[in-house]
Amino acid sequence: KERLELLPEKNAFIKTVKRQLFSVLENIVRECKSTAFKPKYVEKEFESRFNDSNISLIGRADRIDVAGNYFRIIDYKTGTTGNLLKELYFGEKLQLFLYQKEAKEKFKLSSAGGYYFDSGLDYSKDEEEKVVLKGLSPDDEEIILLLDENLKENKKSEILSIAKDSKGGYKGAGVSKFDMSTLCDYAYKIADKAVSEICQGFISPKPCEGACQWCKYHSICGFS
Repeated sequence: KERLELLPEKNAFIKTVKRQLFSVLENIVRECKSTAFKPKYVEKEFESRFNDSNISLIGRADRIDVAGNYFRIIDYKTGTTGNLLKELYFGEKLQLFLYQKEAKEKFKLSSAGGYYFDSGLDYSKDEEEKVVLKGLSPDDEEIILLLDENLKENKKSEILSIAKDSKGGYKGAGVSKFDMSTLCDYAYKIADKAVSEICQGFISPKPCEGACQWCKYHSICGFS
């Protein structure tokens, strides 16, 4: 509040923040009305040990939703998201897949995927055209129709990057061509290998693009 008082364009800033809050909340309501999944856990903590080490995987999932025998991971994201499979392949974004692996073992449910919920600044004129969940779903009609029940009638989802194809199946960036368990196991192997290398003394800096701006030790490291 004190910082806000110092802003010369305080009123304009407040107006922008209010508009954005309404936009995000409208998207949350719109998404919840379209799906069979309901929030089960919020800020759910996970902790497990990696293979052959004393290092623990500790994390907190923003939201875990459940529908029948399925669960999904939701992570609220204010920044931009890239190609999820590409980022997984190069070991840049493992979070959604590691959470899925832990949740599957903990809750004994099947994964319906992991998704970033777009809650960033967006000045799009047409809010209804926004795809609010960016992630990967198993290529399974039962799961896809639980994720967006409107796809029973509509050809294209307004919630996910998924649409019906001419053969009666589903296509789009939101449909995974790979088994979800395979992707989660791959993410775990990458993380486990990183832990092993750190324990062996491999600590040379090799940050991903843009990672240095979030690091508390960039002034000591001097990489960038």
